Amino acid sequence: MRLSTSTAILHHHFDYALTLTDIPAVIRTAGFDALDWSTWQFCLQSGKVFAGLLNDDAWEAQINALREADERAGIVCRQTHCVSTNYARYQTLDAEHLRLLEQRCIRTAAILGAEWTVIHPFAPEGPAREESIRYFCEYLKPLEELAGKLGVGIAIENMPDITQKRFCCKAEELCALVDAFNNPLVGCCWDTGHGMISGDDQYEALTLLGHRVKALHIDDNYGTARDVHLLPYEGLIDWSKVLRALRELVSPTLTDERLEQISASVGSDVPFCIRGGTQLAEGRGEKLTVLKPAPRFFVAVCKPDFPISTPALFARVDGVTITDRPDTDAMLAAIEHGDADTLCANVRNVFEQALDGEQRERIESIKCDLLAYGAKTSAMTGSGSVVFGLFSDKAACRRACEALQGECVKTFCAEFV
Repeated sequence: MRLSTSTAILHHHFDYALTLTDIPAVIRTAGFDALDWSTWQFCLQSGKVFAGLLNDDAWEAQINALREADERAGIVCRQTHCVSTNYARYQTLDAEHLRLLEQRCIRTAAILGAEWTVIHPFAPEGPAREESIRYFCEYLKPLEELAGKLGVGIAIENMPDITQKRFCCKAEELCALVDAFNNPLVGCCWDTGHGMISGDDQYEALTLLGHRVKALHIDDNYGTARDVHLLPYEGLIDWSKVLRALRELVSPTLTDERLEQISASVGSDVPFCIRGGTQLAEGRGEKLTVLKPAPRFFVAVCKPDFPISTPALFARVDGVTITDRPDTDAMLAAIEHGDADTLCANVRNVFEQALDGEQRERIESIKCDLLAYGAKTSAMTGSGSVVFGLFSDKAACRRACEALQGECVKTFCAEFV
């Protein structure tokens, strides 16, 4: 498995002038040695750097120049992203020209040395699943044959739909579609963000897809209808589930200890998320000591509609006089003796004292609301901006989550055991 970045981010976020052959060097400077060329952007009729490339009769020479730029920068292209009908709708393309662009996307993948090209599935609205699968299989057949001749695999991507009605928005349907091709060069691309929007459990989905997974799109979001493509840990995806599933898929002999070591380089709290249970976290949060199970609680988790910069908060906390700290020894003793009241009485988060005025006001408002609904304690998690409340009563926890849903982007009620 190799981590790459997508050229889609350049198309959407870079305003300064870039030529296509500049991009591999930019990607390499950012620390990547592999990338995903979003060839669907080469099909756009308007836009920034990429627009019109595959509409040009000289497209093949330009793609060869791109491959040479990859080689000069030491960049490997592992996958591409083919044009799909949902992109074509916005470009008013006729069916014949769309077919031409699809074929050029496949040929581009082969020239760039990509092993897989990702494509979005589609079907007319209304038909049953079996009919939709037959429709897409028939539509994709010419591209499947072309890709096979060129040695390029096709990875069909799961689609986002909070209503869970869109074709192939669920892992089960994606499995059925891939299996219908009965072709080792047809697999799937699992997009973690799309899965979050569609309500899939990441571990269960990846485990179900199993050997069919040939490519990944790693991005985060808040589980709402908007596909915002955040970096991991900026949204609400449980990345420990993703890591565990990928370990089982690609490296089943990898030990828990080694997985935790690797995950610590991603984020200091990730080893705990993988291990779970009740732990004392020290150092940056990666040094864990197993404790007795904490008293049983129901947890209301509330994500406000604003982010908090972790580096900025760490920088500010050094200049703040901390007047209220958690009593770690008292909390450890409370856990040892199963004393829920003492444990809750000592919950604190020193980072709350380093928040700016508006942020602190919003966090305090959510905490007060949780306490008013019966939470035994409430605090911001880590560097925020998520706030939690511990409840002894499940119904009260649910009522709090429902009441705060309007004030927060997302709320969850979970059992803490």
